[in-house]
Parts: sequence; C-alpha cells; structure tokens
Amino acid sequence: MAAGDRDKYPSLAVLRRDYGAEKVEAVIKLHIIDLCENVNLKRPLRDSQVDNIAREVVATYCNLTIADVQVVFRRAKNGELGEFYESLDMPKIMSWFRTYFNERCELAADMSQNSRVWDKGDNVTPERARQQLDKLEKQLKRANK
Repeated sequence: MAAGDRDKYPSLAVLRRDYGAEKVEAVIKLHIIDLCENVNLKRPLRDSQVDNIAREVVATYCNLTIADVQVVFRRAKNGELGEFYESLDMPKIMSWFRTYFNERCELAADMSQNSRVWDKGDNVTPERARQQLDKLEKQLKRANK
C-alpha cells in the first residue's frame, strides 16, 4: 500500500488510536448487525456476542482497514465464505477474518516478489526475469523432493 493509500485507508490500529476503540468497535458492530439482518438466522447473535466479536476483530486484525472489514462482511452476505446453517458465532466470524487476512498476506508477498522482477517503469528486464525463473525453479525442485 502506498503512503497516500495509508492516509486514505487507515488501519484499525490507527483509527483506534485517533478515535478510540469504542468508536472503531461500533463500526464493526454495525457490520455484524447488518449481516444478521440480511441473512436468515434462527439463532441471532446476542448483544454480548456482537460486542466480543467486534472487540476481538479490532484487537486481532488491527492491520486491516474498515474497507477490509466491509469486504469480509460483503463476502459473507454473498455466501462466499461458507454456509451459515442458520446461525452465527464468534469462531465462524473470526475464521472469515483469518481467511481474508491470510489471503491479503499472500497477495502482499506475491506483489513484493513481483516487484523484484519489474523495474520502476513496469518493464521486465531479461536479467531480473532469469533470476526470478531460476529462483522459482529451485523452489519447485525443493517442493518435489
């Protein structure tokens, strides 16, 4: 994420520092409540569960942004994160965040790796391409042993 993007999309940790944990947790709670209202749940979450989930998301995934939180809940509403089976609980919602966070970390690692091949003008130099291919070939050989 570029420096300008960090200002545009501050992390939950930055928001917590600037506005307080309660306000950041309140935004998460609104997403949870919206989710509960938009899916058929026979056993809705209790207020204390919503509070605990929001607190845990802010504490555990403080590197995410509000935009990331919105993506996680949008995916949940669309059924992309698995079945609800007419109920929600903390482990289920936290697993969504864990999956999303791991995807983000993998993407960041891929982007970092790709930046080693591309120069600042978005051009691949033959030397960098060869180095990258050699590295991938070594990784493949190690994986196949």
